Amino acid sequence: MADPVFLGTREVALDAIVTGKRLRPVSASAVDALVASMATVGAQIGAVALREMPDGALQLMCGAHRLAAARKMGRATIRADVWRCQDQIARFFEVHENLASAELSTLELAQFLAEAKQAYEELHPTTKHHVANNLARWGCLTETVSFSKAMAEKRGVKPRMIEMLTRLGKSLDPAAAEVIRARPKAATVRELSYICRERPETQLAIAQAWDGKEARTPLEAHRLVRGEAARPPQPKPDERACAALESAWLKAPMKAKRAFLEMLADEYQEGQLLRDALAAAEKNRVFETTRALHDDALAQMKANVAAIRPGKAAR
Repeated sequence: MADPVFLGTREVALDAIVTGKRLRPVSASAVDALVASMATVGAQIGAVALREMPDGALQLMCGAHRLAAARKMGRATIRADVWRCQDQIARFFEVHENLASAELSTLELAQFLAEAKQAYEELHPTTKHHVANNLARWGCLTETVSFSKAMAEKRGVKPRMIEMLTRLGKSLDPAAAEVIRARPKAATVRELSYICRERPETQLAIAQAWDGKEARTPLEAHRLVRGEAARPPQPKPDERACAALESAWLKAPMKAKRAFLEMLADEYQEGQLLRDALAAAEKNRVFETTRALHDDALAQMKANVAAIRPGKAAR
């Protein structure tokens, strides 16, 4: 693959620059902040990077926000570094500049890492996992490191984190990513991981149903997509306790099950004795209460008779 050729720095008319589809949309707030900074400090807008196409057109590689700021400030031209390079180099230009930004969301970082990995491995085919293993087996491995290791060193994280985010960026459906990007709150790694497990069409449906109100999580949005309630009714405390006991019983070894049954038998026997004693006491209490009521009623009747017929009551 031919190396990129630097053609020089020059002023280029804004209308002559072809933007094309970008991996990351231009943020209006970031453009406003850049314009305010330029107006306050009086500094010049930094140069953008352009790629000269075979037909002479100038395609933007890096600097979409700077280009938008120049247009908003009413500029007619902008300073540009012009290159002639292959598609993989042009893509890597855009990705590399954005990966250096500290403002990337988890979604954007995952997408850029996936794109960067593809471009990096096209530029360095020997760093692909299966190719590197075969070369190492034959003792022909070069000094070029893998993408995950190179990017991990650059961002100060472990290669495993880069690999995980790269897989997310590769698995996420572009249409679903656009819907998720428009959410007011950025998605987390855990939320993206859940969505990426599904098929592309299901990912889009989940992203659209994930409104943050009725569906507060991708899991709840997925339930809505399946025609279920976003939040199923919670089981009662006794139902949860019964389910926990059943789960523990299924996981327990046979020896533990036997010991548990013996404990239940002892507890039942002791409990039965207590229940019998309580029943007897209750029966005796009812009998005593009934006898007391009978005696009170008999005494009252005798008193009534004595009041009417004193001589009769004395017999």
